[in-house]
Amino acid sequence: MFLDDDGLHSLMGLDEPMEQFMYRFVNSFIKWELVNYFHEHPHTPYKISELSKALNRPADQIKNELQELSAEGMLREIKNGKKFEYNYDLSPDNAKERRLHDLVNQFVHLCRTREGRLRVIYKILKNGKSISS
Repeated sequence: MFLDDDGLHSLMGLDEPMEQFMYRFVNSFIKWELVNYFHEHPHTPYKISELSKALNRPADQIKNELQELSAEGMLREIKNGKKFEYNYDLSPDNAKERRLHDLVNQFVHLCRTREGRLRVIYKILKNGKSISS
C-alpha cells in the first residue's frame, strides 16, 4: 500500500516552529550544510572561498545561500576590504535572536538521528529549492 501525500506528510511532519524555520532558513541542501557548519563554528567569520573549500561546494552557490541567510537575519555579513565575511553570532540578549538560536540547536539535534535526517530531506525536496542546490 502506498501512502498518499497526507499520510506521508504526517509521517514526515515536524512541529510548526521547525516547519517555519526550515521553510525560511533550510530550504536547500547547501543551507543545511551551512547551518550545521556555522553551528559548529560560532563567532568565527568566514570568507566565501573558505566556506566553498570547507564544504566542497562551488563559491557562486555558497555566495547566494550566504546572502539569503544574511538577509533573513541568521548570519551577519561583514565587509572586510573588498570581500565579505559571514558570521553566526546571535545575541542571547535579543529575544528574536535567542529564539532563532534555539531553533538552530533543535535543528542540529534533529539531524543527529536517521529519522530526523529523513524528515529534513523530505522537507527540502517537498518545499525547498531545486535539487541542484
